[in-house]
Amino acid sequence: MPEGHKAVSGWNSDRFLSWAEKTGPNTCELVKRILESREYPVKAYRACMGIMRFSKTYSPEIMERASQEAIDKKTCSYKYFSIILKQEAAKEPQTKPEKIIKHENLRGSSAYAGGGINA
Repeated sequence: MPEGHKAVSGWNSDRFLSWAEKTGPNTCELVKRILESREYPVKAYRACMGIMRFSKTYSPEIMERASQEAIDKKTCSYKYFSIILKQEAAKEPQTKPEKIIKHENLRGSSAYAGGGINA
């Protein structure tokens, strides 16, 4: 087997579908549609691999929402999915809740009463 083909020797449609099913039903449906969009499913493996690689970076909830939107818009391709995914991720709140630290060495409001040294 040529060196260039060894990397994809274990790939098949069922493997991508089961991998996508772990993320959720919408992602599985998106991968299924991408595989069916090509005359030969082998030509869609790279697109499916790219989509599944996003699952390392993005949460399953974001992946599912982006997959649903891609299905609704009938834009089942890696390119449009990546655009939709980045838009969905940008909608997520990025702020972390503030944490109040309690420590015996911190001054309270009484330390600032009276206006300071020169008041």
